[in-house]
Amino acid sequence: MVEFLNPPKLEFLNKLLPCEPNKMHRNGEDLPQVLVPVNMFNCGGIAIGTCNLHTLLDGCSGRLFQTTWAAICRGCSSAKLPCPDFFSASSCFPTINHVGKNTNEGLDGKLKIEIED
Repeated sequence: MVEFLNPPKLEFLNKLLPCEPNKMHRNGEDLPQVLVPVNMFNCGGIAIGTCNLHTLLDGCSGRLFQTTWAAICRGCSSAKLPCPDFFSASSCFPTINHVGKNTNEGLDGKLKIEIED
């Protein structure tokens, strides 16, 4: 594994992934939600690669998933598992009061949309 990683070569590291990195797919294409291959080396080391649809996980939630998965595999108690703070993000991205905009408009059935032919 040392020979494989020192110095790291991207073309070899990409072979540990279950999909082609940065490949775009057409909408509606039948794709698996998550792919997780386990690569085992002769020295006993392992490499786990993951690919997922961005609609399922973004970078932050993907990292949290993998960190939690690893902690569970190590036998960590649920009290020691990572727990994201979902509420502090609102201090960085506060809500915007759109003056004159009813946010429930369209949900209460009062908004009528006419489509011209």
